[in-house]
Amino acid sequence: MANQTDTLPMSAEPNPAARPWGFWATLGWTLLAFTVGLLVAGVVVTGLVRWDTSLSDYQFLFRNGNPIGSSVMLLSYGVLITVLVFAARCSGSSAAAYLGFVRPRGRYVLAGLLCVVFPLLLTFAHAMQFDASQFLNAHGFDRARAANGLIIHVMAVVVIGPVMEEIVFRGFLYRGLSATRIGIAGTVVITALVWALMHAGKGPAGIFDTAIHGIAWGWLRWYTGSIWVPIASHVANNGFSVLLILLGLYGWFG
Repeated sequence: MANQTDTLPMSAEPNPAARPWGFWATLGWTLLAFTVGLLVAGVVVTGLVRWDTSLSDYQFLFRNGNPIGSSVMLLSYGVLITVLVFAARCSGSSAAAYLGFVRPRGRYVLAGLLCVVFPLLLTFAHAMQFDASQFLNAHGFDRARAANGLIIHVMAVVVIGPVMEEIVFRGFLYRGLSATRIGIAGTVVITALVWALMHAGKGPAGIFDTAIHGIAWGWLRWYTGSIWVPIASHVANNGFSVLLILLGLYGWFG
């Protein structure tokens, strides 16, 4: 059964969901969403391999930047979000309110937007060493350009990926977990750490950087009462990193 929302004044949000899912239900729905997304991707991949035998080695799935692999990934993202939207509706609330797609609280908007520059400055401090690859796989962009799939890869990294991740971690998980005993602070930290571990391929420095960003965006989610601000910050952050990679890719650096 779904739990009552957190009634603390500082956690109140515009049009809050009346009954967010509880701890285990929230985790269960999230796991189901990922599972369904992977199953649909698996069915599509199987169909592609049967249609084009040149894909039978399945290497396109493991080559970051491959247009076909990117398209399958985006389809999986769409299915995942659809399941979470359905779960939000099943809670008795509108999906928009449940996931945090509401207007940021007016008196906090300015301060919240100013905080958007924090992750950008953190990324810039590293990027000044022209090593943006520690945040994003630069080889993927080179491969995508060679396969005429640079646009879809950039869109996936800069827009679609960040939106999906924010809906999952600062949207659905935040809504359900923050109303439980772990509270808002615990939810912000836990979701940031889990999200960072999902980026283990970046190495220790990349994991640490991702965790810091996750905490910053979780704080923005609480502070503004809306998911729009962390989404905007995430998109801006990835966009800045991708810009540096593309400038290096086309010979502007060095």
